[in-house]
Amino acid sequence: MVALALGALRSIVTKDQNGCILTTDLESAMPLLEHNVSANEALFSGPSTRPRPIVMADVTYNTASFPSLIRMLSALVRLSPPSKPPVIVLGYKERDQAERTLWDMAEEIGVAFKKVGGRAGAGGRAIEAWIGLCQRL
Repeated sequence: MVALALGALRSIVTKDQNGCILTTDLESAMPLLEHNVSANEALFSGPSTRPRPIVMADVTYNTASFPSLIRMLSALVRLSPPSKPPVIVLGYKERDQAERTLWDMAEEIGVAFKKVGGRAGAGGRAIEAWIGLCQRL
């Protein structure tokens, strides 16, 4: 849903053909994701090899998937030229303290996250906004 909303917003703001929206999810969710993208194809324009920005939402609940997530993030960061690193935005709601290990793993690939905002969420847990800053290794 985040990718579809961003695609719709992007099409309103710009007609630039140099950007794209790349969506990923767990393997079990891919059929639904592919269906949603196909059904909303009009929101998307031509392909690009520069992932600017990278938006990550609801990606921390499964700590076992962190190595795959970090590999994907690393690959996306490497697609951008060093002079134009991607902007990385992370929406986060803590479910377990172990999820915070993602920040350490990201630093190992040269991405340092900085908290830029937060609001009270359902159940009393804060919803946090983070920006990832790329530091080439």
